[in-house]
Amino acid sequence: MTVTRNDPCPCGSGRKYKHCCLARQAAAPTELSAALWRRVRRELDGFPDRMLRFVLDAYGDGAFDEAWAAFGASAQDWPDFDPATELAPVFLPWMYHAWSPDPAATAVADPTLHGVPPTRAWLARKGRHADRELVRYLEGCLRERFGFHEVMDCDPGVGLVARSLWDDSSAKVLEASASHSLAVGDMIYGQLVPVGDFRMMEACASRVFRPADRAEAIGLVRRLVAHRAERPPDADRDALRDTEDRAVRRHLLDVLERMDRPTELRNTDGDLLAPQTLHFRIASPRDAFAALSVLDVIGAERSRQLAPRPGGDPGDFEIGFDWSCRGNAIGAGWDNTVLGRFEIVGHSLSLDVNSDERAALGRELVEKALGAQVEYLRTQRRPTPAPRGGAQVTLSTTALDADTPEAARQAVADMLEKHYANWPDMPLPALGGRTPLQAVAEPTGRAMVAALVDQIERGSGKGGPTLAGAVIERLRARLGL
Repeated sequence: MTVTRNDPCPCGSGRKYKHCCLARQAAAPTELSAALWRRVRRELDGFPDRMLRFVLDAYGDGAFDEAWAAFGASAQDWPDFDPATELAPVFLPWMYHAWSPDPAATAVADPTLHGVPPTRAWLARKGRHADRELVRYLEGCLRERFGFHEVMDCDPGVGLVARSLWDDSSAKVLEASASHSLAVGDMIYGQLVPVGDFRMMEACASRVFRPADRAEAIGLVRRLVAHRAERPPDADRDALRDTEDRAVRRHLLDVLERMDRPTELRNTDGDLLAPQTLHFRIASPRDAFAALSVLDVIGAERSRQLAPRPGGDPGDFEIGFDWSCRGNAIGAGWDNTVLGRFEIVGHSLSLDVNSDERAALGRELVEKALGAQVEYLRTQRRPTPAPRGGAQVTLSTTALDADTPEAARQAVADMLEKHYANWPDMPLPALGGRTPLQAVAEPTGRAMVAALVDQIERGSGKGGPTLAGAVIERLRARLGL
């Protein structure tokens, strides 16, 4: 029986054939391809150093500063060139193959080099003595655009299948080292150069981008392509391509800068995360519990037994209860929200909260409820987690009235299932305010939604609650992905 691209894969993975073994077979190099790859790699061994010397000799010492300024022309506060920059694996190939001295503003003295990329100048002066496969490769470097690529399949140590966001074309890439750190759904920025029936990775940014970053990049590239289609036939295509490349490069720099910023952690009220504990002295533990337990609107406070502290005063006891409310500011599928946690131990009262706003409100409620029977002592602040990435992440402390860890895990799973059942109908900033169901109606939105779903699937189970595979499958089914 013939298996078509959209049939279930015969290996039993549950994925479509085109996304499983077909893609893996396409990534496997033939013996001829492997031999050609080795030949080109031999010719490229040491070539970047020779190219560097050629640029310095032919274009002058100032070429690096000029090219670096052009590379970051659209970025704010662009620093001086640093040879140790993490952008070197992308910038140097870009300078060789894509940059050329601007005739109107350059220190390059030789007028024959104005508007000529260094690789083209090298081929003109030295190409006749070079290996023909190296010449073909460098000519490919002059033609191929730098841009974003989605990893469609990966065979660590061998290569990958990458899809260009510029034109949706997929290609087999032979690359032993980078393929070890890549996974399906990742996005890379660089230049993939055709050699025979495969491509080689001439340039690649040192960082790998998440599926959610891919959604942003898809939106940008599709807008650029649509703008190009609206231009008159006699428009300067080279100038338009340069503008597009600069916009994509600016997006690269923005994403890299964002990855270095601290992630903005907020609670479900939208407050910046600031974990802290307020400490009070209370006159009567029993009266304090009676006055404050009403703030736990979802707890079973009437069933709590006030157990005296062993060996303590008969009027003393210890108990903990939540400060909670019905509903949730961001989760339509969530029934409640935990705002804080009270602990009474003898004549000591503490309130644990995760923001300055909740701390101020909590203190106000305590002092209003207990009046002269309470004395505020101090606030003990705790370190706030500081992950990098520059995103805004909302952490839920929704109450789980569960007696066992397993019951708590099931409650979280149920809550997440409700959330993602509603997710297709939620307007999302990443989709320009559209809902996923609205966005999948057109190709660009569909690709962006697919990237966001990939991110949801990848993000589940990493240090947090695991999202069941069935939930992801139902989400994809509802969205037609």
